[in-house]
Amino acid sequence: MSRMSELHEKIHVFDNSRELLNYKLRFGNVPMWLLVRLTIILECIDKHEGYCVENYVEKSKKQGNVVFGFTMKNPFISRPTDVLFAGFSDSLMTKHEGELLYNDMTKAYMDIYKNSRIIIANANERNPNYAYSDWKSDYCISWLAASLVKHKKKAAEEDVKIAKAFIRYIKAEFPIEIDGRTLQQIYNIIISASECLPFYAAVWKQCFKICRPKLVVQHCASYMDFNNLAIKLACRDLNIPTAEIQHAWEDKNSHAHYWGKAVVENADCKKLFPDYFLMSGQYWFDAVSLPSKKVIIGTYKKYRINVKRKNENVLICLAGNYKYYMDLIEWLIDNTSMDAKIFLRLHPLENNAKVRALFKKYISNGDITFANEKTLEHYLGNCTYVVTCGSTVVFDALTCGNIVFVPKDVSYEIYNLDTISDKIYSFASLDELGEIWNRRSEISMRAYDDFYDMNYKALYRRFIESLIGKRLSKRNR
Repeated sequence: MSRMSELHEKIHVFDNSRELLNYKLRFGNVPMWLLVRLTIILECIDKHEGYCVENYVEKSKKQGNVVFGFTMKNPFISRPTDVLFAGFSDSLMTKHEGELLYNDMTKAYMDIYKNSRIIIANANERNPNYAYSDWKSDYCISWLAASLVKHKKKAAEEDVKIAKAFIRYIKAEFPIEIDGRTLQQIYNIIISASECLPFYAAVWKQCFKICRPKLVVQHCASYMDFNNLAIKLACRDLNIPTAEIQHAWEDKNSHAHYWGKAVVENADCKKLFPDYFLMSGQYWFDAVSLPSKKVIIGTYKKYRINVKRKNENVLICLAGNYKYYMDLIEWLIDNTSMDAKIFLRLHPLENNAKVRALFKKYISNGDITFANEKTLEHYLGNCTYVVTCGSTVVFDALTCGNIVFVPKDVSYEIYNLDTISDKIYSFASLDELGEIWNRRSEISMRAYDDFYDMNYKALYRRFIESLIGKRLSKRNR
């Protein structure tokens, strides 16, 4: 077991602490541990172990159109809907054909039923060209809730008292070293939730009374930020089922979808997690542990199975601290066949001028070609080899049949890739890579089918019909 896995195992054991879940907010009976667990993992494991990388993401200075948010895109001026997607920010959207903006993770499922809707945060685009027939901005929801907080901002005295006791408990019992700054940070999170959660829940509740959804699909609900908790609490009061769609890799080391048995079985926790966790395939279904009911709905991605060697092309997919991987990139340039193409795909959120400038000389020399113009699946289908750090690309490439090489760095540990060590080729140094690389022509290509189920339309329809009925299905096909 890697050090990263050992540290996460300590978190899972701590989830089962006898007293841990007794410290709750007065509003909603929210265990304070749910609010702060992610922050503690980020501060005490990821950052401490060197998984905190330089942030290259460019933040837009634009502000959304306030008038637009209060008029045409006001969710309080809506007709009833069947499936409502809530909590999705346009910062997660990418521009596609015709400059259309949409979230790749949700659009395919939304398109199955035309009477679906997404509520998004219109914060980065003044004149957005969204690819949705019916979308609303959550600007006025946030504005109304924040206004209520501003005028009545005061944490419940009981919450303050319990929060201080909870911090003392964490300080004494938490199995990993935790510094004073982090303790103060998690205390602030609890107090902020105490101040804000009742008002955000109240505003979302009024919104849902108007929209009357039969299902609310939340973004990253299990991460337990107070806005997602507010959405869940509002839905709980109105008896509206909720769901969360898997958006990334899942494992015991994931941040929000593997919890200890005490949390999974706790009655209060079950009421705060989404009712359903919608998953891409059987592998992930078996890998997670959380109070939500797990349902496989497959993937919208169009993987092209590529198990016959057609070329010597290499796809490099890296993220985060790109400077760390420069030696690896240069080594691949020097050791790849002259007639092979080397593609470099940047993380979608890091595909900007600052990051691209790091590779200017390689692009100018024709050594590599950027691979962000088309989908990842396109490049996987046109390459035999994939060199990537620990990420979901590992599993995407294995699904397509690519031969996958992964450096044994911190990302390898955080993604717990030892669990699939028989499917990939890992290396701790360039010398080790060289030993494997020199015999790469002898390695057979094989596609794996347990990561992603391709039958997403039928699977998603089956899930929706189990909640809402076939009448919706016939009306929207």
